[in-house]
Amino acid sequence: MGDFFKRFTGFLLPLALVLFLAGGCGGGGGGGGDGDENPPEDTTAPTVTSRSPDPGAVNVQVNTLVTATFNEDIDAATVNQATFTLAHGGVPEAGVVAYDVGSKTATFTSSLLLLTNTLYTATLSAGIKDLAGNALAETTWNFTTGSGVDNTPPTIVTRQPAPGAVSVSTSATVQVTFSESMDAGTITAASFRVENPDNDPVAGAISYNNATRTVTLTPNQGLTAGTTFEVIVTTAVTDLAGNPLASQQSWTFTTQQIAGPPPPPF
Repeated sequence: MGDFFKRFTGFLLPLALVLFLAGGCGGGGGGGGDGDENPPEDTTAPTVTSRSPDPGAVNVQVNTLVTATFNEDIDAATVNQATFTLAHGGVPEAGVVAYDVGSKTATFTSSLLLLTNTLYTATLSAGIKDLAGNALAETTWNFTTGSGVDNTPPTIVTRQPAPGAVSVSTSATVQVTFSESMDAGTITAASFRVENPDNDPVAGAISYNNATRTVTLTPNQGLTAGTTFEVIVTTAVTDLAGNPLASQQSWTFTTQQIAGPPPPPF
């Protein structure tokens, strides 16, 4: 009996050790999996993708706004009169700074008309940071004003879907491109909308790309098939000088029909 017990325990103890080690390795693997779930830290600095007026621009209207669009979401609290400035000959220009989250665009609005035939320098300081706290590399550019005021209203140069289009995909976005840079703050769900036949607006995200002067509505859900929609752009939309569209613009398009299921076999 004693020999049997010794042989049994001699077999059981190594087996228990193997199971213990295997369990430990499995737990370690699980810990590694938890680590993989943590997103990598954002250490990339934001950049400026477009500016208006363009660097080196001349004959800029004296009632223009100065804008800068970023490549990612910016901490709005860091965009202010201290971090976005405009000056001529070293003299700061008084104005108001605003940041539009949807278009990632900062706007400097001068309190007075800019001086005519004057070189201006716009500066974005390293105080501007993204949502992870990464600072922008200081960015400056120059432009020169002309002698006139911009009184020309913007126009729409392209529409997508095109007016009267049929068989439009139910997953389509709606885009409008303007003739000049627009004030992103004036492009809202009220001033740019798509309505169904019951005049209900299509819910979706609106974005404005300053580089291409294009506004896009991306519906939250697919558009209803076989339905005529109306696109409306109101005169609340303005260019950087505050000029609205000359008149409200609207047009329609119709989505494609989706075939029903085939009839049952006889």
